[in-house]
Amino acid sequence: MVTKESVHIDFRVLAEKAGIGMAVLDGSFRFIYVNPRLSELLGFENDELTSLACMEISHPDDLDEIMHDLEQLKRGESREISLRKRFRCKNGDYLWTRYTVSHAGKMGDISDAYIGVVERSGFGSVPDSDFRQIFQNTPDMIFVTDREKMLIDFNSSFVKATGYGHSELTGKKLETFMADESRSVLNEVFSTIEKGEKYNDYTLRTIRKDGRSLHMLVTTVPQYKNGDFVSAWSIARDVTDKKRGQMEANRINKQLIEKNRELEQIVYVTSHDLRSPLVNIQGFTQELEISIQDLKKLLETMSIPEKYRNEIEYIVDTEIPESIDYINSGTYKMDQLLKGLLTISRLGRRPLEKVELDMNSVVKEIAKSLEFQLKEEGISLETDPLPPCIADESQILQVFSNLLDNAIKYMREDEKGKIRISGEKISSGVRYMVSDNGRGIPKDKHERVFEIFYRDEQGESGDGLGLTIVRKVIEKHMGEVSIESSLNQGTSVIITIPN
Repeated sequence: MVTKESVHIDFRVLAEKAGIGMAVLDGSFRFIYVNPRLSELLGFENDELTSLACMEISHPDDLDEIMHDLEQLKRGESREISLRKRFRCKNGDYLWTRYTVSHAGKMGDISDAYIGVVERSGFGSVPDSDFRQIFQNTPDMIFVTDREKMLIDFNSSFVKATGYGHSELTGKKLETFMADESRSVLNEVFSTIEKGEKYNDYTLRTIRKDGRSLHMLVTTVPQYKNGDFVSAWSIARDVTDKKRGQMEANRINKQLIEKNRELEQIVYVTSHDLRSPLVNIQGFTQELEISIQDLKKLLETMSIPEKYRNEIEYIVDTEIPESIDYINSGTYKMDQLLKGLLTISRLGRRPLEKVELDMNSVVKEIAKSLEFQLKEEGISLETDPLPPCIADESQILQVFSNLLDNAIKYMREDEKGKIRISGEKISSGVRYMVSDNGRGIPKDKHERVFEIFYRDEQGESGDGLGLTIVRKVIEKHMGEVSIESSLNQGTSVIITIPN
């Protein structure tokens, strides 16, 4: 019986330490001896492989080619065959290999022995010439570096994108062409792939020969030989235009943020400063009312012809009070508008203080403050159990107060008013709904109601800022507000607050 021990001792000493798979096969191409590396590659124990024939662990699609080449070798028509083939691993997967078999003649007790060498192949079944053609002609950039990040191969797309000639790239370190901020990225990539992991979708900024930037979206895969990391294969796509667009968008966004800050500051200062003369008008109007009372008392003590007294009394009792009423009405409206503008301005300036809110307690507190109004109008308020959310408490109180105030304000007169507050958890956070059976909002006004100072045509009191503030607060929380409503069919305001 031929055993592992009968294999020539010198070959075994060499094979046991080899970093590639090695085997001795008999005349039927059964494994008589396999080295540790081949067992490791295929995942079998040594004794499991030495009971198998080469064809038993070959992919069915490769059998015809293997049998043809081995028969040529056996007939002496060639001393060695080399082919790419798939070996079945113990776990059922197939491993692409470069498989070389040569005739060794007599080895120890084996009269007709063959030596097999198995190396992992990264290119599958694509012949070298075909692979090279694909490599060169793909529109994406492909470049290969050694473990020191030295360029050892690259395709024509890489040459074209960088603007350098072939000789200017070959043998140069990749860092040579990198922008400063990308060198640290490259170091991180190589630290990762040296551990056997690929590195997906990272961005490198290289400098073209003409000095312009080339932004590349890159994926890098390590290549190993005999268990050692030897090279890195990278495929990259030119995303310069996309990156330039992102940079321009960031620049515009930064400008918008600055302009919004300026606008908020202008609104704040203007609203604050306008209230000073408004307070003066209100104060002097009150002084004027006091002066009228004094004038009336004075007129009572004076002897004035009846004709003039009637005219003076009409002016003092009717015309001046009427003018004062107009002034008071105007200043009140102006005061409300300025207060609204200040509220909006403060919302933009004040940072959010997010905490977990028990929305059942929040709504209960609001309902209590509106209890008299609800009873006065005969409106019922129903609240479902509400999930909690992460938000700024004072601002969320403002939101639900505004929504309930609007619902009360726009009820129909021909039907008993009903308001319902409900909520549910969703994948992105929580959703709340405030629904009523009021007048409703025509579909063409669903967006307009969020505009600053927009008010219903029917002239209810209010500053036209309720829903404007609601949207501003929710958007500041990165959430969304929408309306479902039809005329005379009630309104549902839907609020989504993210986790």
